[in-house]
Amino acid sequence: MGAQVFALGFPLGVGRSISAGIVSGQNRVLPRSTSSWLSPFLQTDAAISPGSSGGPLLDDCGRVVGMVTLGSTYPGVENLGFVIPNAVLTPVLEALARDGHVARPWHGLFGQMATPPILGMMGFPPELWADATGFLVETVEPGSAAERAGLTGGYFPVLWGGQEIVLGGDIITRVDDRRILTLDDALEAVRSLQIGDTVEIGYLRDGEAAVASVEIEERPLLEAEMRLYDADGMAREP
Repeated sequence: MGAQVFALGFPLGVGRSISAGIVSGQNRVLPRSTSSWLSPFLQTDAAISPGSSGGPLLDDCGRVVGMVTLGSTYPGVENLGFVIPNAVLTPVLEALARDGHVARPWHGLFGQMATPPILGMMGFPPELWADATGFLVETVEPGSAAERAGLTGGYFPVLWGGQEIVLGGDIITRVDDRRILTLDDALEAVRSLQIGDTVEIGYLRDGEAAVASVEIEERPLLEAEMRLYDADGMAREP
């Protein structure tokens, strides 16, 4: 982090351009879609504009360190760009060369960890927080493994510390033999999934424990993700 980098692109169609900055963050997991869990981004303050997406990010020796993917368009946010690192790109390129497409497992859920403040808002008394800690399901993608397993998302949005939380969904406490106690546990469980695997999910619904088993299928291209792109192909923050 802090290394100087250069973004090459074709911003606004004006011609090939280069912008300079630094690597301002690593391993950024963005809650844009469930696939972002599998692709932790590099963060850079090099200027990223429409038309930059797909261009390389170079180090000061001219080596490619990643592919420019998106820039934030939130009001008041400046120089916040995200780049797919080489560690993610390399197996994708190998799969494209070998198979002609990239196959990814599809779990189909989105949410966040059920921390003590969230558990308190959901009505869990403090003595149950340890057992109820897990991954709070906020939304479930139609047709996904999560939906076929019968998992349900939330229905009651609240703001906590400036962040929206959708309450009312299931809390996943276990995936196979892995106890889900931290976000890293949840991410590792997702990253270990393989197409064709049958996984057992332990979860809480309204405080009651339940178990579901489901087979993981290949992830399709979703219409909602296509809408994240402008006509110029630049990915946007929703």
